[in-house]
Amino acid sequence: MNPNKAVKQSLFFLSMIIIGAIVTILSLSANYTFLENTKENLSLKIEQSIDDIKKRLTNLPKADPIKKEELITFKCSSKEKILNLEKSKDDSINKIHELQNICGSYVSNKMFVFTTMPNSDAAAKRLAEGLSTTLKEYSRYGIIPVVIVEPITSWGLIDFEEFGSGFYTGWIDVFFKTIKDQKISDQQMGIWVPFPEANLPSWNRGEALPEQFGTNVTIYLSVLRKYFPKTETSIMLNSVSYANEDYNWENGTYTSLIPYLKTLKPGLVDSFGIQGFPWRSPNNSEDPLLIDNPREFINPDLAAEAASYLKVKKIWVNTGTFKTKYANDESLRVTETYKKREEILNSILNEMKGLRDKGFQVSINIFAENKSEAAEATDWSYWGTNQDDIDRHTQVLAKFIKKAQGNNIEFWFFNR
Repeated sequence: MNPNKAVKQSLFFLSMIIIGAIVTILSLSANYTFLENTKENLSLKIEQSIDDIKKRLTNLPKADPIKKEELITFKCSSKEKILNLEKSKDDSINKIHELQNICGSYVSNKMFVFTTMPNSDAAAKRLAEGLSTTLKEYSRYGIIPVVIVEPITSWGLIDFEEFGSGFYTGWIDVFFKTIKDQKISDQQMGIWVPFPEANLPSWNRGEALPEQFGTNVTIYLSVLRKYFPKTETSIMLNSVSYANEDYNWENGTYTSLIPYLKTLKPGLVDSFGIQGFPWRSPNNSEDPLLIDNPREFINPDLAAEAASYLKVKKIWVNTGTFKTKYANDESLRVTETYKKREEILNSILNEMKGLRDKGFQVSINIFAENKSEAAEATDWSYWGTNQDDIDRHTQVLAKFIKKAQGNNIEFWFFNR
């Protein structure tokens, strides 16, 4: 082969290799640039998509867009607030203060106060002195205590028949004498309600018949009247009654309450109270049950019958609506909407207007305590831990107060 020709061929092949390498490098560079551009484009598109999703989520319609300051734009009453309640050391009085601020007006001057019974002279004096401090605090701020006297001592639940035998009467006497010695007036005593809801299985009724209730109340209130003859007294029974041996709450009936009143001394009480609450079966119930009609769960006809039998014109009702029931068990838990609570409260008001139209002076006590952590695991509240923690449920209560006051029905409530 010609040497010159061989050299030329070698140079040609070398140049082709160099050109190929350059093309490859340029191609790789172009691909890298393309990939970088693609990466940038993808990143930009992802960012745009995320921004778009955020905008869509932000622009979703809110379930309850109303602002807190727009929740309650009215006063619950034409009366002015009770002043300085925030200075009280009593939690329940502080709750009245909170509700007044929520409503921008007066709401109530009555509040439940719970106490128990003594089982010795020393216990009677100790219990009386502690309660006297509370009664003075309520009087200082113009709040009338509704004293709910539960049949409990440090020994546990009081046996109804044993109480009826006079076993506790001496200690009850020491109790009221000590309160009198504390310079408590008849007016400062408020309204006294012994043996509340005594037709429920909650209490140690043993084999006691309904008539035992009247006997026990007569004993207790007769001692009270010995020291405080002008103090207002009352009783409260549940709308549903249970037989004395029905410890499992299986056979409650809406029946006449007269048997519980037959042995009550005539003229000893000034008013009659009835208790009734809505109820719903647990979430996992195979056959769900809802009791939400106050004509059933309060049963105002039973209250009217009992008040007429006692010849009293004042009827008060202890009731409420729950936000959450079975709160400590997610599988059982049920919740109520604010609209449903409003519907029930409006129905309660209509039933009470019926009693008013029959000539009774009617008061409604709304039980509003959050008892989610208690054994009953039910939240009866309408606002949170302070007056700023409000929502639609709070608005429902405020509207109810305004309607009740406007219909000449006195509003009470309990919270602590």
